[in-house]
Amino acid sequence: MARRLRRIIGFGSSWGIMCTTFATAALIVSGCAEPPDDRMSQVKLRFEHSDTLDCARLVPELYSAARDSCVAADSDMASQAKSFFLQRSYGRVERLLDYSDSLLSLANDSAAQIVKRFAAEVGPLKQQASEMLGGAVSKMDSIEKESGRTQEMVALRGRLVSLRILLARADSKLAAGQTVEAAMDYQTVIEQAKGTSALLRKTR
Repeated sequence: MARRLRRIIGFGSSWGIMCTTFATAALIVSGCAEPPDDRMSQVKLRFEHSDTLDCARLVPELYSAARDSCVAADSDMASQAKSFFLQRSYGRVERLLDYSDSLLSLANDSAAQIVKRFAAEVGPLKQQASEMLGGAVSKMDSIEKESGRTQEMVALRGRLVSLRILLARADSKLAAGQTVEAAMDYQTVIEQAKGTSALLRKTR
């Protein structure tokens, strides 16, 4: 009887040890959080697409915020990898990546809209830039005929020469398909030609 009791107790102890071992193994497996490497790769791939849309220049605030969030996720993932495996958690990393991804979507859409808008406006902007610059040059020629070429007029003439060069560059960019860059240059010519015309009126 005593021998049988010892066998039962021994079997119970062995079963208890086995259960404890299995439970510990299950805890270890469940506690080993896997880093979201695939998700990180997806977001970084989206950055490459955003770069082709020139988001860094067209929508710098959105692009920069998305980049900062991705960098923070990368840093946090590296930090988690150095911690004890049962304490690793990548929840914050995934949230940062999701936030970065959503910002990139918004940046891509916004950049595409800007390009579309400039494509529609570049023709009128080109014409306006040419007319504004031509008007400023004509006004300067008229003033110089009446009053001669003063030092102030020489400086303004130099500004108009620079604008002519910028206008020619804008035309070259437009011919090369760089619509956004050309439109921005035309806007610069318009604004500065308008400012020069205002200064010319004051010289009379």
